[in-house]
Amino acid sequence: MSEGLSKSERIRSEGRISILFSEGRRGSVGPVKYLWRTVAIAPFSEQVARIPVCADKSGVAVMFSVPKKAFKKAWKRNLIKRRMKESYRRRKEALAAKTVENGVRIDIAFICAGIPVPGEKSAKKRTPIPVEIPDFKTIDDAIAKILEQILTRN
Repeated sequence: MSEGLSKSERIRSEGRISILFSEGRRGSVGPVKYLWRTVAIAPFSEQVARIPVCADKSGVAVMFSVPKKAFKKAWKRNLIKRRMKESYRRRKEALAAKTVENGVRIDIAFICAGIPVPGEKSAKKRTPIPVEIPDFKTIDDAIAKILEQILTRN
């Protein structure tokens, strides 16, 4: 398996994203929230025809999101997404092996909410609580725990 995050390993279609958000299991570890959904892959199944397996046969598809409400600047959102992608890329081998072994496909959405700044409150009633950018170690530890939880529950 290649070390990068190929296009086939990403969740891009609106249909898959909406199914993941409506039917997926939820959790959070540190500043990272996650949703995941397991789909059994059976030969000649309607779901297999409708939702293709990843081209690299890993059976894992991911998406990364950082809310604009928490991080107004694009460079901050992009920095956090790069950190989450790198952390996932380092650990995806074990998850891919498990999915191939079990004959399932897993869709995962990682959402970074940020770390609330201690002692600060929002200036207005409807504005979010100020958050700071999590460092790579915090994100890396959170994604490691998330993938471990998914492996044990799968």
